[in-house]
Amino acid sequence: QIIHSGEVNALFVAIDCEMDQANESTTGNVVVKVSIVDEKGRILLDTLINPEVEINRSLVKLHGIKKKWLYDAPTLKDVREYASKMFSKCVFVGHSVIHDLKCFGMTEVRYADTSYFEDKGGPNDLYFKRQSPKRLKDLVATYLNGGI
Repeated sequence: QIIHSGEVNALFVAIDCEMDQANESTTGNVVVKVSIVDEKGRILLDTLINPEVEINRSLVKLHGIKKKWLYDAPTLKDVREYASKMFSKCVFVGHSVIHDLKCFGMTEVRYADTSYFEDKGGPNDLYFKRQSPKRLKDLVATYLNGGI
């Protein structure tokens, strides 16, 4: 079952995909859960995804997800089709967000990747620039005086 909030009025949204490794016959990672929230932290979409392939690692250990929960979950194709319609006008924001968007299969959307964030000194000089990506840990330490 896809959990969603109905109509989406947000300009900015964040996406997070939980992934796992497929078995030897399928290469790469498979998405097993996707969540999308708006700029106020409201959950707009939160669903498990049936990867339709056998997965290698223990989902419980990595994500707290039991494999048996995925069998009745919607497929990636179904969730992607739904999300493409619901979030077509939104800007996806996140750290290395393009990785999640690629895995989810939504590369034709607008996005702002915080790993390319650069500060030129003043409050009006913040912008995104294509450069070497910065680690989230370093950005949090520099701009939020925190640690992760």
